[in-house]
Amino acid sequence: MNADGTIQSAVRRAVVDVTGRDERLRVTHTIARTGWGDVLYVEVYARSRHGTLDDLDPELRKIVSVVADQPFERVAIRWRISH
Repeated sequence: MNADGTIQSAVRRAVVDVTGRDERLRVTHTIARTGWGDVLYVEVYARSRHGTLDDLDPELRKIVSVVADQPFERVAIRWRISH
């Protein structure tokens, strides 16, 4: 189930805040959805020549958990990278 518009916007701003200063990627869009166990899944679609961007996960999870009012443990980031 997609999260409501307020959470979508807040998550998008958080993603841009965290990734905007990173020259390895350009975020094209984000989707936030709630899943089983009330987990907030955030899919980040980006263009990058780097294979992995997992080093951004801890900071991004922390900020998303604050703006979405979700426990840190219930936020999952999924990177969708195209070259």
